[in-house]
Amino acid sequence: MAVNFFWHPGPVAHLLIASQVATWLLDALAAPADGFSEPLPPRAPFQGQCGRPVAFCAPALKPSRGPPLASLVRSGVSSEGWADLEDAVESDYRSFWAGNSPGYADGLDEKRALVGDKASGPLVLAVRVPVAGLAVVLCEHRCGTGGCEKHRGFLSFGPKASFKATVTGNSGEGERTLTFRERLRAESYARPRRGPRYTAEEQVTYGFKPRPFVSDVTLAIDGVAARPDAFAALQDERDRICHDCRSFKDACAVVATNLTAGEHTVSVAVSPRTFRDENMHVAISAVLVA
Repeated sequence: MAVNFFWHPGPVAHLLIASQVATWLLDALAAPADGFSEPLPPRAPFQGQCGRPVAFCAPALKPSRGPPLASLVRSGVSSEGWADLEDAVESDYRSFWAGNSPGYADGLDEKRALVGDKASGPLVLAVRVPVAGLAVVLCEHRCGTGGCEKHRGFLSFGPKASFKATVTGNSGEGERTLTFRERLRAESYARPRRGPRYTAEEQVTYGFKPRPFVSDVTLAIDGVAARPDAFAALQDERDRICHDCRSFKDACAVVATNLTAGEHTVSVAVSPRTFRDENMHVAISAVLVA
């Protein structure tokens, strides 16, 4: 247990660290004002930009306070279509360590997503916009520093901080290099050997290069198809929603702006553009209205 916690803190160690920080902070706040040798400096007025508050969020994370992402699905989830799955890298890591390592591997939370490939067809979501003028945003899970699972495409335009590690790095601990379809059919977990996620030959075959400003999905909003260039142009709205937020840009794509109040449909289909992979899949983890 100690090795696991020192290597990377599990939940108990995170609680310990948080308790230590909280104790120091609360003690400092409770200290009398005359206990300070010098007066606190005046606080400068805030000069930045904050963006807009989120009016609605439907995540695939478990547990969550928001309505589940799956509750917005109108069509597309089936045995041959899109599927509600746990994040591939984390699922494999849990399976690899299950019963042998405390903490994260046995955690109760799940990082889930609606996952589909080109053969899955369109996923149709119904999103209610509470007031006019807001935007709808789709998000995917950000990958760790080791990269995303093999065959993973991206709905967001990026920049993708983990793209280089995904292409040139080794697979993670316990990570299987399965396609989306193979993962659905797998009846049990088979421990893989660690090695390059993509071989040198595959890197050439798939045509990897620095990621262009593209998305690996096509859209239709309320039944009207969105042109790829129009979809790309919508991404300027990201700074208005969350100004200068790299993580937000890395994980999310604006799919519609200035909508009327009421229910709208968002149709998403996988269309590989980042690299040439007919087995590419995309994972949608949340819908935001902001």
